[in-house]
Amino acid sequence: MSTELNRSAATRPFGLNNPRWRLFAWGPAERLVGDGVAGYVAVWVADDPEEQDDDPSTDGGAEGGRGVLLVTAQAFGPGGIRCTVEVAVGRKPLLTTRILAWSAVR
Repeated sequence: MSTELNRSAATRPFGLNNPRWRLFAWGPAERLVGDGVAGYVAVWVADDPEEQDDDPSTDGGAEGGRGVLLVTAQAFGPGGIRCTVEVAVGRKPLLTTRILAWSAVR
């Protein structure tokens, strides 16, 4: 599997720096969001592909992607409803988190 993830392709153009998504949080939406929300939520995180350290499991050195994570969350609701949000978050300066980019797919 890792060999496939390291290969460059149209959907994974970063070779050794392709993100490796790790499940971070999951559970019933009501428990994660509250307010009686029906459905299920799952959140994955990955190192961003901007850095060129060839180690997608570690936040890299001084190059452009240091302190940046990719986050994707999917919510599954009644009747097959599904929503996805993708976010790039960064810490610059240290201890200050900001959203660098995001998109929502419905």
